[in-house]
Amino acid sequence: MGYAEIPWTAEVAEAVEAEWGIRVETAERLTGGEESAAYLVAGACGAAGVVVGTAGAGAGVGGAEGREGVVVRLGSTARGSALVEWCHRVAGSTGVDEVVVPLRTSSGASVVRVGGRPVSVWPFVGGRWLDAGDTAEVEQAARLLARVHRGLRDVVMPARPERSYLEFGGGDGELDRWLAGFGRRKQPLHGDYYRGNLLVDRGRISGVIDWDEAWVGAPEVELAGAAREFGDHWSTDLGRAREFVAWYHDEGGTAGELDDEMLVQLIRHRLRAEVTAFGGDGTDEYYDRLRELFVKLRP
Repeated sequence: MGYAEIPWTAEVAEAVEAEWGIRVETAERLTGGEESAAYLVAGACGAAGVVVGTAGAGAGVGGAEGREGVVVRLGSTARGSALVEWCHRVAGSTGVDEVVVPLRTSSGASVVRVGGRPVSVWPFVGGRWLDAGDTAEVEQAARLLARVHRGLRDVVMPARPERSYLEFGGGDGELDRWLAGFGRRKQPLHGDYYRGNLLVDRGRISGVIDWDEAWVGAPEVELAGAAREFGDHWSTDLGRAREFVAWYHDEGGTAGELDDEMLVQLIRHRLRAEVTAFGGDGTDEYYDRLRELFVKLRP
């Protein structure tokens, strides 16, 4: 999976100044972004009063430690502004300090369109991508997920402007029947909780970023998917995944207890959804491995 090739343009710079009051002096592409591009922007504060110059790394990507500025994200032309605003609203509803939320324009919006693309501006937070091989950092990730879920437990959102890819099934009737019987309370969720969306600064998680896949679902779905992401990623051994779940529950997360069948089936649901939504024509080795794991995990 490669990174999106979305160039910086003069039109984007003009919009950032007009809407956020930031006069752009430099814009440097940051690492990351499969469907969006993030640029580290240095500039001067304008009429909107946005503060530029917080030390750290770019919200939405890694690789900018020790820099200063704000981060400007250029999204996919396929992503509508209503959906972007909806996802930003979820992020802003958590009440969790580590969650990075976008800066608002002078009119109160969090996104504007330039050349057909959604453009948003984010504060600069310190950190690098989380190391999934570091047990202490993984434990922090589990406990932080529990706090994020608690923060969103009673948040009531309007209908998502577009259905999440995690709401679709098909291709495995047995799994579909199991999911139909898995009735759990739903709430807003991050939607893509993995190491690349967590920033760590001096051993502590400093930012939860990229809420583009936020949706309303059972927290057990997100917990199971995250447990696999932070556990033995390509293994059928659930030992590390179980450890992640235990830390989450110890922190008081909103998801219920998960037995082995629940954990496996919810992981498989996540794998299938990702392959169906993003697997393309079946020529990407990464998605081939997801398909293989889906079969191996069948209970």
